Amino acid sequence: MLRGLRVTIVCCLVIGVAPGRMNAAGEYGNGYSCPDDAPALVKPVAAAIGVGIATALNTAISSAFVGIVAPLRALVLRGKKLSPEVEQVARKTLHEMGVKNADSVHLRQSGWLGRKLIGKTKACAIGGPSVVSRHIIIGSEKWFNKLSEREKRFLIGHEGAHLNRCHEIKIAASKACAESIACVAFRFLQGKLASAYREGKVSKDLFEAGFIAAGSSFAIGIFFGVKPFVSRLCGKQADCDAAEKLHNAAGGKALMQTLKKHKEKRQAKRAKKLFGLVGLWDRLNDALDFPLLSTQPPLDRRIAYLGKMAEEQAQAARG
Repeated sequence: MLRGLRVTIVCCLVIGVAPGRMNAAGEYGNGYSCPDDAPALVKPVAAAIGVGIATALNTAISSAFVGIVAPLRALVLRGKKLSPEVEQVARKTLHEMGVKNADSVHLRQSGWLGRKLIGKTKACAIGGPSVVSRHIIIGSEKWFNKLSEREKRFLIGHEGAHLNRCHEIKIAASKACAESIACVAFRFLQGKLASAYREGKVSKDLFEAGFIAAGSSFAIGIFFGVKPFVSRLCGKQADCDAAEKLHNAAGGKALMQTLKKHKEKRQAKRAKKLFGLVGLWDRLNDALDFPLLSTQPPLDRRIAYLGKMAEEQAQAARG
């Protein structure tokens, strides 16, 4: 229901707020709800109010949706319970991170589907404020037990920082804002194309091609740009929080180095899959220095800033 309401709001932004709507005769008019003879300031002010209200509603609904579906997502991803020893380490780390109601956080290892979606060597935090269902799911307890104690503490601390700062809700809210802004920009561009079409500067075919190209560009920008970008910012913030609160930047650096070794082994195994396209995708991501669709900063960059923090903490400890 909430997702349907979000789609309705976005559609309203696309169809009715900015210039460029097609009228019943199949012609492109100015697209404003205001009459053409309205004062000059009325049209942009009315449009701005409409955009503001729709953006606020879209953002609020997106944030609420995250909290409501958190138990369902966890139900899909989670598997067996963690062993008492691992759960004790995780609870202790969450308390050190200052997570509110840490004892109410559900701790599980991932099930078969969870391992396919998040991987064996990763973990994820689901939920945000303490008033909603919160979960931390570890990819594989067998892999987790192979880590050193400081690596384990950093991994749990990183996920605890995501819960503390409600990152999942913030990511959803930023994506909703980007959707609204992109819709308005898209309609503004279409309005300009419509004006050019009415004045005979462009053909109808060119106008429709521009309409499709603009819509595709904004959609791709949101999917490949906004959400991964905000997710990576949140990932770095969670790294820094875990390193500072646990005084364990060295453990974070060691964990990233372990993950990098695993990544290199995995890339070597799948380099020739799908006629080499999988290996090409991996090399492209490495060359760009910001992995497409990745929700975390590049490992080399994480090793660099966590290593710098580890040196600063070591110097402070020496006095």
